[in-house]
Amino acid sequence: TGKYTRYNFIFKNLYEQFSRMANVYFLVISVLTSLPLSPKEPASLIGTFLGVLAISAIKEGYEDIQRHKSDEEANTQLCTIIKDGKEE
Repeated sequence: TGKYTRYNFIFKNLYEQFSRMANVYFLVISVLTSLPLSPKEPASLIGTFLGVLAISAIKEGYEDIQRHKSDEEANTQLCTIIKDGKEE
C-alpha cells in the first residue's frame, strides 16, 4: 500500500523527515550557521543537509512507486469466487 500520491508527496515526506529529531537538530544547526556571527560557511552544512533530505526523499519516492506497482499487480489478478461451496 502506497503512502504518497503525486499531490501530497512533498508535504508528507517533509513532515516525516522533520519528525525525526536528528533532522530537526540539523535544521537548527543550519539556521544557526546562517547567522552572521557564525565562523562557519553556511553553504557547506546547508548543502549537505539538503542533499541528505533529497536522497532520502528520492529513496522514499522510489520505494512508494514500487509499492504502488505491487498493489496494482495484486489488485488485477484473476480470482475464483466460491459461493455456497460452488465456483462462480
